[in-house]
Amino acid sequence: MFKRILLPLDGSEAAEAVIPYAEEMAKRMGSTLILFHACEDSHRQARGMHKLYMDKLAEIISQKINLSGQQTNVLVEQRMGEFTSSLCEYIENNDISLVILVAHGFTSPSAKSIVDDVVRLAKCPTMLVRHERQPEGDRGVIRRILVPLDGTPYAQQILSVARRISENFKADIVLFSAVKSAGRTAADIENQKKEASKYLDGVAATLPRLNVTPIIAETNDFATAIDEAAFQSKSDMVTMVTNSRVTEWAENSISRKILNTGATSLLIVHRK
Repeated sequence: MFKRILLPLDGSEAAEAVIPYAEEMAKRMGSTLILFHACEDSHRQARGMHKLYMDKLAEIISQKINLSGQQTNVLVEQRMGEFTSSLCEYIENNDISLVILVAHGFTSPSAKSIVDDVVRLAKCPTMLVRHERQPEGDRGVIRRILVPLDGTPYAQQILSVARRISENFKADIVLFSAVKSAGRTAADIENQKKEASKYLDGVAATLPRLNVTPIIAETNDFATAIDEAAFQSKSDMVTMVTNSRVTEWAENSISRKILNTGATSLLIVHRK
C-alpha cells in the first residue's frame, strides 16, 4: 500500500517522532523508507555533518527493522536548497506513497509553512504525527483508528485506506458521525441520530472481519467533536479526506482545525 515512505527530518528530536511510525509500517508493509533533508545555501558548511547524521540514523533504523525479521531498504536523500520547495519537488518526482512528518516541532521558523505546503501540494497521503504523544513500551503505534464520516461519498474515500491500515496493523476502526444540535428540537435530533446510526451500520457492513465500532455525537463544531471522540475512544490516529490539493487549505477547514487544536495524529488523503 505505502511502498515508498518519505520522512522529512531537520536534525531535531521532535522531527524524529515520525520514526516509530515509519519503522512499524516498514515491518508490516515492507515499505522502503527515505530519510530526507534539505540544506540551504547559508548552511552549506554543515552539509557534511547533516549527511553523517542521516546515514547513522538510517543504519540504526535498518538494524531495528532487520531484527524483526523484515528486510527493507532505508535510503538517505539530501538536497541543497530551501527545505519546503526541495521537499515538495522530491515528493512530486519520486513516486512517494506517503509522507510522515511531525505536525509541530520543526526547528525552522517556517515550520507551519512546511506542513501547510506539503499537505496542500503533495499528491500522496500525508501523516502528521504528534511528537508529544509517542507510544509507550511495546504498545503499537496504531491500535485504533478514528474515521470521521459525514454521509457524503467523498468522505467515504478514506475507507479503503483505513481498511488497509487496520488489516496490516490489526487495528480497531471507530466510525464517527455527528449531528448538529443547534436550533433543532429533541425529536429532530433523535431522528438524525437514528439516520446516522443506520448509515454507520451500513458502512460497518462493508468492513467484514474487522473490529468496527460506531460513535455518534451531538455537536455544533465537527472538528472539536472529532478530537473529543478520538480522545474518548483512545484512538491513535484520525484518518480523513480533505479537499483537492489545488485549492487552498483553508484556515476553517475541519482537517486544519484538527491539526491546529487536536491531540491525535492525523492521516490526510486528498479528495479524488
